[in-house]
Parts: sequence; C-alpha cells; structure tokens
Amino acid sequence: MESNKRISDVREYFDVNYSYVAIGSISDEVILDYLSNGWVLNVPFERKMDLLYDYILSQGLTDVSE
Repeated sequence: MESNKRISDVREYFDVNYSYVAIGSISDEVILDYLSNGWVLNVPFERKMDLLYDYILSQGLTDVSE
C-alpha cells in the first residue's frame, strides 16, 4: 500500500511541476527501483523528484514536450 501512495505522490508531483515530462509511460517498477537507491533515500522529497527528473531525462525514458 505504501508504494502505491509513493507512486501516486510522484506522479502527482510530476503532473504539477514537470507537466512536460510524460511520466505516465514509465512503469511503477522503474520509479520505485530508482527511488530505492541509497543516495536517494535520505534526501527531501522535492530533491528526490529533481534527481528522478534528471535520471528520466539522462536515460531517455520518456518523451518531453515543450
């Protein structure tokens, strides 16, 4: 249940703050795997989202519209 809440929070944050990133095309598993990395665990939520954003773009995981 907690992972569903986490995914929901992530997707909502991206919809509000990074609406130009098509995060809906990225699987929950990819997001949760990234967020479980040691260097991501102990940072504030907003910073986690910045790191996830950088990861998504650097790996070309989804489309970005301008």
